[in-house]
Amino acid sequence: MSAKEIHHYSPSEIIRKRFIKNKPAVFGLYVIIFAHLMALLGYLIMPDSTPNAADGGAVYMKRLAPMETMIILKENKNEPVERVNIFKKMLSGQENEFQNISPVIFYEVKDDSLFYKLYPNPIVRGTPTDTIQVFLLDYLKPLYVGNNSLEQFLFTIKKDAVFAADTVVYQGIDKSKKGILRPDTLIYRKIGDRHYYRGDTLVYLDSRGMLQFTSLPRLVKEFNTRNVEERTFYLGTDQLGRDVLSRVILGTRISLSIGFVAVLISLVVGITLGAIAGYYGGVVDTIILWLMTVVWSVPSIMLVIAISLVLGNKGIWVVFVSIGLTTWVDIARVVRGEVMSIKQKLYIESARAFGLSNYTIIYRHILPNLLGSIIVVSSSNFASAILMEAGLSFLGIGVELPVPSWGNMLKDGFNEMSPSNWFLVAIPSFCIITLVLSFNLLGNGLRDAYDPKENMS
Repeated sequence: MSAKEIHHYSPSEIIRKRFIKNKPAVFGLYVIIFAHLMALLGYLIMPDSTPNAADGGAVYMKRLAPMETMIILKENKNEPVERVNIFKKMLSGQENEFQNISPVIFYEVKDDSLFYKLYPNPIVRGTPTDTIQVFLLDYLKPLYVGNNSLEQFLFTIKKDAVFAADTVVYQGIDKSKKGILRPDTLIYRKIGDRHYYRGDTLVYLDSRGMLQFTSLPRLVKEFNTRNVEERTFYLGTDQLGRDVLSRVILGTRISLSIGFVAVLISLVVGITLGAIAGYYGGVVDTIILWLMTVVWSVPSIMLVIAISLVLGNKGIWVVFVSIGLTTWVDIARVVRGEVMSIKQKLYIESARAFGLSNYTIIYRHILPNLLGSIIVVSSSNFASAILMEAGLSFLGIGVELPVPSWGNMLKDGFNEMSPSNWFLVAIPSFCIITLVLSFNLLGNGLRDAYDPKENMS
């Protein structure tokens, strides 16, 4: 585009066209948008949607390689789990309604029993496992628990006229098939303290002490539908059997949140102090410039430790504040220099002549002209905040477990480093590098787009 044609476009249109022509910057923007979508959806798109993606199968699912597929049996909890709405799930996840997540190499349902063999212990390859047998009803339904479960079951049935007769002992019963009979004992087809068969119906006592009814065909169908899963771990599992892909997605939310809050703090502090220093000059400028120099000279790690000691704890909010309080200096320096230059312009002198207040001049006539510079520095600070959080978490003074961040994932992978576990270090490292590079490419593209010396040819 020639210089003669540029005057046909507004300044914002010129900036947009310059940015679009910068392919690396556009690529960085797409990566950042994709990362924000992952962070926003969070638990809705994670394979493991439990809080902090902390579900796992103990030793049997440790350090599975990427793309490994396993058959998983999931035993229902003995207490019903409250289902949350989609918004709560998106923010904080859904408590797992299953317990004993068991990878198996074999399973079979026979009559009313489940038989299965656990996946061999990965620590001792080739370890044999015995076939385990469980009662299918116990595996699927929340049953009444307590020391007097049989007595409670009998008491509940006797209160119901339909089932009261089932507690009567009948004569002439083949005891070898029905089990041991004694006065006031249920006529079992198979003995159990919280269930019995009444024809084709299975009567049982649920966790609330209420009678419930089902049948074996229903139990088998429910088991095959809800409790058996063929799960592929696309990025493998970590040393605790947790899904790496789920933790990477949740770590994206943590990294972007820390970057956003840190940049917000740095913008508020940096713009305010930089504008005051640049506009008023003199003693005020000297004091603020001295403060910038002091903060600039303090290592971020020392500042985190100091703030942690002052607040008496450590965690994600301490990381937010500490990173924000170390990155404001860059913005303050840029704003100070720009304000010192702009305040000499004739339109600023005219604004003073008309009696406008210093606040109005700064925030309505000077700062709007700094938007481009502030955006460029903010994108660079965003990348710095992500790197800083990763480094702090790697050192153990950042985001605390069990909350996953790319930094503590990298630390855990480094502690478990071996040729077969390379992915535990490579995956979080790749995520950090890609997102930081994207913000740097975006910042460079914005800098070039806002540069008035750039032509559009």
